[in-house]
Amino acid sequence: MDWFRSPDFRDRALHLMKTHHLPGLCVAVVQDGQTASLALGHASLDPPVECTPDTLFDIASCSKSFTGVAVALLVQDEEHHPRVRWDTPVNEILLEFVLPDADSTRSVTLDDIVSHRTGMPRAERPDTPQTVTQSLRHLPPVAPLRTKHLYNHIMFTVAAHLVAQHTGAPFSRFLNERIFGPLGMRSTSLQPSGARASGLADRIATGYRWDRRARSYRGTPAPECHEGEGAGSIVTTAGDLLRWVEALMRREGPVITRAVYAEVVRQRSMCNPRSRGLRPWTSPAYYGAGVEVYYYRGRAVVTHSGGIDGFGSRFALLPEEGFGVVVCGNAEGAAAVSGALTRELVDEFLGVPKEQRSYRAKLEKKSRHKMGERASPDDDGEDGNEDGDEDDGHGPSDESDSDSESAAGDEEETVALEEHELQRYTGRYHHPGYHGMTVQIRDGKLFIDGRDRSFACTIELEARPRGGTDFRATLRDEMGLLEEWLAADFVVDDGAREAVRMGLRLEPQLKQLIWFERVES
Repeated sequence: MDWFRSPDFRDRALHLMKTHHLPGLCVAVVQDGQTASLALGHASLDPPVECTPDTLFDIASCSKSFTGVAVALLVQDEEHHPRVRWDTPVNEILLEFVLPDADSTRSVTLDDIVSHRTGMPRAERPDTPQTVTQSLRHLPPVAPLRTKHLYNHIMFTVAAHLVAQHTGAPFSRFLNERIFGPLGMRSTSLQPSGARASGLADRIATGYRWDRRARSYRGTPAPECHEGEGAGSIVTTAGDLLRWVEALMRREGPVITRAVYAEVVRQRSMCNPRSRGLRPWTSPAYYGAGVEVYYYRGRAVVTHSGGIDGFGSRFALLPEEGFGVVVCGNAEGAAAVSGALTRELVDEFLGVPKEQRSYRAKLEKKSRHKMGERASPDDDGEDGNEDGDEDDGHGPSDESDSDSESAAGDEEETVALEEHELQRYTGRYHHPGYHGMTVQIRDGKLFIDGRDRSFACTIELEARPRGGTDFRATLRDEMGLLEEWLAADFVVDDGAREAVRMGLRLEPQLKQLIWFERVES
């Protein structure tokens, strides 16, 4: 705690903020029941608003820990919810939960959906929790059930929908009445609209991305994402999130009892089964119910990170040591900054000798290298790469089995097509699981505006020089700062000479394209 309160820590945080282009930062720490917080930089740049301990951040996937506890509360309440058990097949207690094959539908349990082991793809798109659940039957699985840890948002949305169905109230009300209220998290809401309805609109931070070309920040408001409820979308302060960390450490109720905590941290899936990239003194990590657990120098660490466009966050606690950290920031750089500060605060608390802290130089060397690289897309792994985050330096680095095409791996030139040739591909296409996409012509290329989807994007399609219907799709984030190259193809009706199907490789770990049927020209 002494280092946290020192000018050295403040200077270190400011240095990391400058290095990783982070406008605003809040850090909160608890040690043996004593708490302290630090706010630096700006919650908004235009107009300038200083970051304070009361600044609200979208904590993205850190929200999954709340969903895990919400399900655990139902499981513990045998009087009112006797059928809700961890090993109960979800389809038996949520009839609209149907997967592509009957065996999986009958087999997937609550344990599976809260630990990323269903084998289902991510498939983010605009929806409600109910329609997300109903769309699962149309999504092709990526891996067999319980064979692989595949980070997945939609199953946590299913979990939130299940809680709402079995309590007869919106998930937001359950969180307010059963978790936020009892823990005194008075500044915490589900969705930015929840914060505004509570009169907290002026405290919500603006999210930012650093535009490397323009050398400036580009702002984006905290997103309203109802289809992400359960997986993300909690808006809170660093201080309120620290109350959550304290509740996990105390385990004395009124929300988190020892029984609830034991179920939340119970091992369900290995995040990195091959133990690639483990740091010194660090065990492989496993996933519980909305939290990740690993051991560092013999101490258990319970953690989760979160990141969406413009926001990054992390919490970590050493439950048996009485120490916890929360870091929230309002730019993608919060991923690296939260990882570094969490790591350094843990090592200070444990008294790790300076010569055993080799990560600091490596982090800054990596940062300098990345500054010269072209932008690359964020990818969800888990702790350490969840929603694009850097790892915290103690947990394992991401084990990626992705075969997606990257900008560095697909330098093949494209060719321009005449407008009459492009016209054969335009129109509205539909997939029952991924929903609709409209192909139009913009600036002499095929173009899809996907900015209404959960992870807003645009897709530009260009023909490959080898001819035929083979295209390269360039997927860009909403701000156009990050991009990814995907395989794309069309099926053309020989008689009409018009496309009837469009295939996009939207799931990197799926060895096939996702095919959309053309429904309107």
